[in-house]
Amino acid sequence: MNELDKPLNTPCIHLAQVGCGIYESRPQSCRDYDCAWLHGHFGTDDRPDKTGIVWSFEQIDSFDGLLVHAMLMTPDVTLQRVQTMYAHLQRTSPHKLMLQMIPHDLRAGPRAKIHGRPVGPGVYVAVEEQA
Repeated sequence: MNELDKPLNTPCIHLAQVGCGIYESRPQSCRDYDCAWLHGHFGTDDRPDKTGIVWSFEQIDSFDGLLVHAMLMTPDVTLQRVQTMYAHLQRTSPHKLMLQMIPHDLRAGPRAKIHGRPVGPGVYVAVEEQA
């Protein structure tokens, strides 16, 4: 969230006990955030707080589908869990999908350059570019 100068994988300073503390005046990037669970792509048992994965979608210029982000919130999320949930998205989405997993310990600044390191066909792990 560039407008908030928030690093990746860190809680927002505006997080309140029940949702966003600045919801009515939240920045555009927050308004545009496309959380898969909130949009009904997963059931109650697959809520991010239960699975340890926050799923979101992004349109990128260099791909004719959607980039799916799997933000791993804890170190104990298994690759099998990610693959199972991603397979569900692939079955139910009308779009071509590409997966980028974001490790739980990646703490890149809001202006950092992130790229995907390939780990399989159409699957990438997010890494921060080093200067």
